[in-house]
Amino acid sequence: MQRKDVPKLILFIIIIVAFIVFSKRSGDSLNKNGKYTKGVITRFSAGAKGARYVNYAYSVDGMYYSSFTNDHFCDDCKTPCCSIGDSVIVHFDKTNPGSCELVHQLPE
Repeated sequence: MQRKDVPKLILFIIIIVAFIVFSKRSGDSLNKNGKYTKGVITRFSAGAKGARYVNYAYSVDGMYYSSFTNDHFCDDCKTPCCSIGDSVIVHFDKTNPGSCELVHQLPE
């Protein structure tokens, strides 16, 4: 490794550590501040290398949000839930409603 590559390596390591810390905090916040609402599937989209996504929309306190998840979510549906217009359950962070995930059922 050349001396000029050291700053690039340090920057890369800092970015990776920051990503890991941010991901952990984001998940913790969703678990601590999570609420549920009903959403609706709005469309399907394609990503890089053939990836497919389920796009959905939901509202919290009169504000509308949209997000997407990998279409593998559809593989685990026990009821019809993966057609445009179908209802889905959205688990969102009440302190940051744009942070969300789809779930198959409400917790017991």
